Amino acid sequence: MAPPAQAPWELSDLGLLQRIVLTGSIEDVAKAIVDEAAGGAGGDLSCGLTLPRRPDGQLLVASSDGLAQRLDRLQQSQRDGPCVWALSTGHTVEVETVNDRLRWPLFAEQSREAGVPVTLSVPLNAATGTVGALNLDRKEPWSEAERERAYRFAEHVASTVALAQRLAPLNDALAEDESAELVSQLREQVAHDELTGLLNRRGLGDVLTELLDNGLRENVAVLFCDLDNFKRINDGLGHDAGDELLHTLARRLRGGLPAGCVPARLSGDEFVVLCPDVNAVGGLEALTDQVGELLRITMPLRPQGMVEVSASIGACTVSGPETTVKDLFRYADAAMYATKERGPGSVSVADASLIAEVDAHLGLESDLRRALEDEDLVLHYQPIVDRGGVILMAEALLRWPHPEHGMLSPATILATAHRGNLVNRLDEYVLRRAASEAAAWSELAPNPPAVAVNLSVVPDDPRYSEHVVNVINRTGLEWSRLVLEITEIRLATLAEPARRAMLGLTSRGMRFALDDFGTGYSSLVHFERPPVSIIKLSGNFISDLAENPTHRGITTAVLAMVTSMGQVCIAEGVENPAQFQILANLGFSAFQGYLFCRPVSLQELHTLLAGGPLPMP
Repeated sequence: MAPPAQAPWELSDLGLLQRIVLTGSIEDVAKAIVDEAAGGAGGDLSCGLTLPRRPDGQLLVASSDGLAQRLDRLQQSQRDGPCVWALSTGHTVEVETVNDRLRWPLFAEQSREAGVPVTLSVPLNAATGTVGALNLDRKEPWSEAERERAYRFAEHVASTVALAQRLAPLNDALAEDESAELVSQLREQVAHDELTGLLNRRGLGDVLTELLDNGLRENVAVLFCDLDNFKRINDGLGHDAGDELLHTLARRLRGGLPAGCVPARLSGDEFVVLCPDVNAVGGLEALTDQVGELLRITMPLRPQGMVEVSASIGACTVSGPETTVKDLFRYADAAMYATKERGPGSVSVADASLIAEVDAHLGLESDLRRALEDEDLVLHYQPIVDRGGVILMAEALLRWPHPEHGMLSPATILATAHRGNLVNRLDEYVLRRAASEAAAWSELAPNPPAVAVNLSVVPDDPRYSEHVVNVINRTGLEWSRLVLEITEIRLATLAEPARRAMLGLTSRGMRFALDDFGTGYSSLVHFERPPVSIIKLSGNFISDLAENPTHRGITTAVLAMVTSMGQVCIAEGVENPAQFQILANLGFSAFQGYLFCRPVSLQELHTLLAGGPLPMP
């Protein structure tokens, strides 16, 4: 296996935040971003950053070199071009569109003269909206992996720019009065949670790093505390009520913890307690009991009623001289998740076996990142056939031939992706590879089958729809031959923007399939115009069709409902001829299961496609 490709665009969080704190200049931050991006690419990249000045709306442009500066100033003077367009619309400009003489004639001419045929302009989308746009110019074509790294780099830049803009009022004050008080105020804002005033992840990390660096390791303890059912409270009573609850719990921690213990808030419902000397407070068990009591309250919340709150706590102590801050966070976090499996209000402590498991998971996450970079993950396919054995569709199933652990299952891959925050990258990888492989099937069969791809997450990221469009454009796969599968539960919780994005894709000819229908909510009733056109009936109803009249009745009813809505119903999990015969008699016309074909490799699927219809029972 080749060594992992190093991402050429990296940001040093600490360095950039130090610039924000010490100089108070967004211009300085912007220049640091483009310099680090270009420097990290070893001269292969020119980088420009366009930010809207507030409140006058003029554009601030930072460039890594003369080439980027010339192209960026041209866009600034024209108030048009790929980067300006990305800033104003919030959409990425694909490489192929930049040299369009009709769209941006001056920019196209300048970029061609400079020998830059491949420019990528990416919007910087943050929680507050589009905060800027990034222009990346290079003289060599972009690989798909490089393009994905550029997107991740843009996400990182967006969060940094948003922070700089949030601190702008203090920055302006600092420019007028460089007092120690203002510098301290700025530093405090970077290190503390805006809502509760507690330390945030960065501030807590700084305190913990100082403890470990000074050799104070032996009795250090970290407690991760996750509020039970906070999402239900926040959604049911509103965000103001949720914020009031968080304020109350923060006050209880500040006032009730033993001397020397430091509270922090890492995310929406996750608090952390750092204890420099757990023996001085009566031991780890006594500390977890005390923290549990502080976070267990019954309180009135506007506008209605009382609410009971508790926390699941995961604790760990420094296990040796090599333990780092990141290790402590990972071990305590893993213990907390183990706690949640035991029920609300429980406590778990990271022991040697859990630490070994976390380290193993971390190694597997690193391997998965490398496998995504090197494109070592492969797809197998399971055909979906009609009554005559013609392959209508092939479902893409992910496999990972790990060099040490052998062939890993989709469940293992997905669990690793969730732990490593790689689910979106994994979804995009599978879609890109499946579409590319399916595009070649037209050479093997006169009516090539569609390809079905499972979505691990709800497609509520606007960029996901763009990714689907880009994949179709690059691979040449017909829209009608792409099917994306989504589960009932995810469809039932679909937000309106995501539903609109799905309908936008279906308007192009793409189809959505509802996978494992019957195992979750009856999602179809929630939508006047469902974005799904294919229903895959769960194999749970099919396994005992011959013996279970209830399941046979449900199967008949589902088929009738789906057919009446003009949709296609696929019977999943068909394993024997008796099941197939009952389903055919009921009126099913599409089937999937081991009776017809197990999942096969790409080459084996090619052989099946070239051989015509599959033999049927």
